[in-house]
Amino acid sequence: MTLYPRVTAVTIMYGDRWKFLSQVVTATMREPHITKLVIVDNGSKNKGEIENGVKEYGDRVTVLRQERNLGSAGGFAVALEYARSTECDYVLILDDDSVPEEGTIMSFMEIMRLFPDRKVVLSGS
Repeated sequence: MTLYPRVTAVTIMYGDRWKFLSQVVTATMREPHITKLVIVDNGSKNKGEIENGVKEYGDRVTVLRQERNLGSAGGFAVALEYARSTECDYVLILDDDSVPEEGTIMSFMEIMRLFPDRKVVLSGS
């Protein structure tokens, strides 16, 4: 485990939920350990809003467009497959309305230090 972990965050979006996702994007991109944010657009109605809302982050954000809603599990499967190709130590999975608090990654790292010889899955909301 590195002192400064590199984290790829993934989330999915569907319908007309940019008002929620925009808060997630802003909070996630403030986290210094997030090197990449992957958004799976599960057939949303907000394509233009998403593009405008993430362009300030450049290549730190990738939007994977799906023609139809793959469901939560299908969307996260697409996101996790893509996350494998990113340079990261960990993957943070977020719903499109789960706004991470400042210091989230470091809090998770502190918990993981309690289990140095185990694979740990942490889930937070």
